[in-house]
Amino acid sequence: MRSEKTVSVLDAFAVLAWALEEPGGPFVRELAQQASDGAARVAICLINLGEVYYRLHRERGRPFATEKLTEIHEAGIEVVPVTDDLVWSAAQIKAENRVSYADAFAIATALELVTNDPEIVQSGLVRVEWQED
Repeated sequence: MRSEKTVSVLDAFAVLAWALEEPGGPFVRELAQQASDGAARVAICLINLGEVYYRLHRERGRPFATEKLTEIHEAGIEVVPVTDDLVWSAAQIKAENRVSYADAFAIATALELVTNDPEIVQSGLVRVEWQED
């Protein structure tokens, strides 16, 4: 997984914007296209991908959630596994900041986080990149 390319890390908020065609979705779709073309590295922590799945399942049903999960995998987005180090890093972030536990995993995974989740933006813990459509 070594690359000189910057890794953009997506959180659930960003992927849900893409999947549900909400504001910011085209920006995330473009990042996914760049990942698919090999022009960029884009990643999501497995915890956050699970959050995407359960929310899509709950809002639109299992077939829709499964279809979107397949699209995410086919787009070339790297799924970052949950390691002991990642768990302890996320736990420390959660303990010291007012963010959800899932958001703490996105932050712990991030080199560059693509989101507009107000909780993460307000934390000031990472440089957040987002572009309104």
